[in-house]
Amino acid sequence: MCRKMDDFYCLTDVSSDKIKEIFLWAEKHAISINIDMLDGKSIRRTRADKTFHEIVNSITSRAVDFFRLIHLKKWNGWGIVKNNEEYDEIIELFIRNIGKDPFGSEYFIFLYLSTDKLYYLFKNYSFEKI
Repeated sequence: MCRKMDDFYCLTDVSSDKIKEIFLWAEKHAISINIDMLDGKSIRRTRADKTFHEIVNSITSRAVDFFRLIHLKKWNGWGIVKNNEEYDEIIELFIRNIGKDPFGSEYFIFLYLSTDKLYYLFKNYSFEKI
């Protein structure tokens, strides 16, 4: 039996404004949003000390290369799968390196959408499979 592999995409015409626009649209349709941070003192990520909107507004050109759309085809993110038939397909939008400076915090956004949102994203933005 063949295992379905995940598909990774990046924006072809990437800009911080475009990424902000995607995240603000996706927030309205999200199944789940996780925002984490590295505080510059530890290697363990912790819950972010800023809101989703504060972090999205902090996305700059330094972070745009760390944006990915991932079509997860055998996803067990909720950690309750009992057999292979119960895996989900889901979209993950991910970005890191937000607000990072040599001694400051680095923020991460993980946003999850149902796969029916792929149509909107591919219709309105130019993605390239990597």
